[in-house]
Formats: sequence, C-alpha cells, structure tokens
Amino acid sequence: IEAGDIVYIYIGKPYSSIKYKCIATKVDIREPEIDDKEFVIQGDRYTNYGRYMEIKLLKEFDDEIFSIYKLKENGLKSIQGPLKITLQLRDYIKSMEEKQNFLMKMDKKTVLMDKVREYQTTIEKYKETEKRIEKLRLKFTNDYKIKQIIDLKLEEYVVGMGKKDTFCYRIETELDELGDIHGSPAIKFGVYFGIRGGDKKPKYHVSESKYGKNPNKALEIIKEQIINLLIDGGNQEYEKIRKSLISPMFRGKILSTYYPDKYISIFSEEHLNYFLNKLEVDFSINEDDLDKQLKLMNWKASNSVSVKWSMYSFVNFLYDTFGKPKNARKI
Repeated sequence: IEAGDIVYIYIGKPYSSIKYKCIATKVDIREPEIDDKEFVIQGDRYTNYGRYMEIKLLKEFDDEIFSIYKLKENGLKSIQGPLKITLQLRDYIKSMEEKQNFLMKMDKKTVLMDKVREYQTTIEKYKETEKRIEKLRLKFTNDYKIKQIIDLKLEEYVVGMGKKDTFCYRIETELDELGDIHGSPAIKFGVYFGIRGGDKKPKYHVSESKYGKNPNKALEIIKEQIINLLIDGGNQEYEKIRKSLISPMFRGKILSTYYPDKYISIFSEEHLNYFLNKLEVDFSINEDDLDKQLKLMNWKASNSVSVKWSMYSFVNFLYDTFGKPKNARKI
C-alpha cells in the first residue's frame, strides 16, 4: 500500500460487510505514532510488530451495501487478511458508491423541496412587510435616477453629517431590511464625513487608493462609477461589474436595490458559501461574490416554486429555513 491508496475495511460477524472507506495518509511506519491504549481489550496481545500505516476515514457504509454475499457474487474469493481487490470487484464497488451518492442527493433534494413547499404555505404572512419595504425601495430608486446621481453634492451623498436624507444613509439604513451593510466601515462608500484615526476634528475622508485625496474630485469619480454600475448591472455585463471601483459590499447593495429580480441582497462571502452548501449548489472557493450571488439567483429561477418569489421572499426563505452561519459577518 502506498500513500494515497484507497483502503476498504471489512468487518466480520455480525456485520460481515465492508463498513469503511479510507485513504492511506502514511505508510511504512515502523512504530505506532498514535497512543490508542484506551481502545485495547487484551493488553497481553498489544505489541509493536510489523509495519504500520495511517489511514483517514472517508465514508461509512450501511451493513447491507457491501455484504459478504454481494462481494462474493462480484469476484471476492475469501477474506483472510489484507488483499487487493480484483477489477470486477473494483467496478462493482465503484458503481454501488455512485448509486449511493445519487440516492443521497435525491434524498437531500426531496427534503429541500419539502422546505420550499413548507415556506410557500407561510409566505402570505410576510406580504405586508414586503409591500412596505418595496415601497421604500421604489422611492429610493425614483429619487436617485441617473440624472439625480449626476447632480449629487458631497453633503447629499455622504454619511456622518447627521443627515438622514443622503444617498449613503438611505441605502445603508433606510433600506437595511434589503441587506444589512452596517458591519463594514463607512469608507466602503468611497468618501464619508467624520472622525478617523487620531484626527479628532470631523472632516471628509476619501478612499485615496481608488479616488485620490480631494473629496469633491473623488465624488465625481464615485458618481461616474455608480452610473456605470447601474448601466452594466441592468445589461448584466458581469465582467464590467467586476471592474467597478465600487467596493463589493456597496456594489452588491446598489445592484440588488435597483435590480431585485437579477441580484440577491446577500453580500457576505460566509453567508453566500453557507447557503450554496445548504442548497447543494456546486461552487468553488475561488469564485468571487458576484459568481456566488448569481448562482443563488439561478437556483431560485430553476425551482418551480421559488421562481415566483420576489428576491425579498427568497432571502427570507434562506434565513428562516437555514438560519445564519455561526460567527459570520453581516449579510
């Protein structure tokens, strides 16, 4: 056996079946490296002899899947000690594992669909809340069409001045039920007003690496970026969206606010990963937040029940059904 080999463990009576699938992680170990004395039943037979290997458990099987009778039907002669499986037996084990994996996925899919249908029966109780939030969303998007964004002044854009009618305050606080972005610093907006670091005098602060040092010039760049984002978001130009200078969390909030039928109001990577796993959606950790947001929306669109839901209802379903990942940041 070499490191990386698959090792199946057969257990005798009363099981008489292959119970465990493992992988060899270390081989040719001359002395035991793990103290397992607490598991020894007969101490007088516990001696160091031969060669050892270290294995890691990959899967446990139900008793009947690889019983001795089924193994013998597929090429096994007898089990008297370690042995290499035949090609016939290997093919049989592989086909049965694939079948079990398929059945497990089908079972999970059935359970998931039951959860979707269960939520559908309760969706009416959220209607009034959804109408109220949608009214706020529409008021915001009507107040800040492209022409109004072009004309925004610093004091009409930033947070930190105590005003509750600015672009950033409204999208962050007034619309917090459509995705809470309070958890990240105000610098995510590109420019804000307030105290920063050791400077105790409130003033405008700019994300200098993106927009330079001058607050007014920075705002002009930010407004241009927001307008481009709205155009690219509406056209679903994903590569252009990725190149936006707008911070990912703020970018996601803008897109889901203006286009709730295309973008989801979940922005935290931990939350996105958590829900993709719960929905059994394949994804890579190398994918960015936009990829993962789109995959959640694609799942919603592919389901015959959730396709009719609003984005608000879909997000509500996810959090009501699965809760939040432990110790994760804001959504």
